Amino acid sequence: MRPARTPRYIFRGLPAGDYRVAVTTDLVTGDLQDVSALERLLTISTPLSIAEAEKKTFDIKIAG
Repeated sequence: MRPARTPRYIFRGLPAGDYRVAVTTDLVTGDLQDVSALERLLTISTPLSIAEAEKKTFDIKIAG
């Protein structure tokens, strides 16, 4: 997802489940099909679980 004008990302309609959250500035569309690029994101991602009908706020820091 790309950012809006504010430093906030809103995901609507996600089904309940376990997710991973990662922030990167150098991902290009083709990387979404590249297993090695996705594996690199996995190493910097944070787990996030969402229950049915749950609303959640998640703060993530960008290192660098």
